[in-house]
Amino acid sequence: MSDLGAARSACEAGWFEPLRIEPLNSGRINDSYRVIDPQTAREGVLQAINARVFSQAVQLVEQLARVVTHLNAQQPGWVPELLPTRDGNSYVRWDDRIWRLWRFVPGEVLQLDHCPRSLRLARLRAAGQAFARTQVLLESLSGPRLLPAIGHYHDLAYYLERFDVLADRATPQWRARV
Repeated sequence: MSDLGAARSACEAGWFEPLRIEPLNSGRINDSYRVIDPQTAREGVLQAINARVFSQAVQLVEQLARVVTHLNAQQPGWVPELLPTRDGNSYVRWDDRIWRLWRFVPGEVLQLDHCPRSLRLARLRAAGQAFARTQVLLESLSGPRLLPAIGHYHDLAYYLERFDVLADRATPQWRARV
């Protein structure tokens, strides 16, 4: 089955038979498709989670659903809505992959490397402010602690320990270069 065929089948299995489906080629990690619900004419972004990057894809999507729900309860519309499947789940398993569906947000894809410096700085400043606001909104997230989506991600102690092991094995020539 082609990637487009798998995406269509996943969308049908979990949400609806798409009126139209087209690949979105701007993503770097997950396979993403723009879909249209024929009943509501609403657009969505269907994504197949990259299991090579996210080995715990179900955990990732379940935690993401919890975070998105919390953020939008604190400040409606703060982040795109993660759309539940027909049976109320945050994902569907299809073709040995985990799929999720976001509400589509019209606008542009941010390409910082193709804009003037003053605009790039303004966009980076706005992104930093949005990140800070998100952290404030997440302070009140209750429930179990969120688990890392990628093993040892942001785990400085792990990386320092690995560095020490490698440094102990390093040859004098390698150490002289560092």
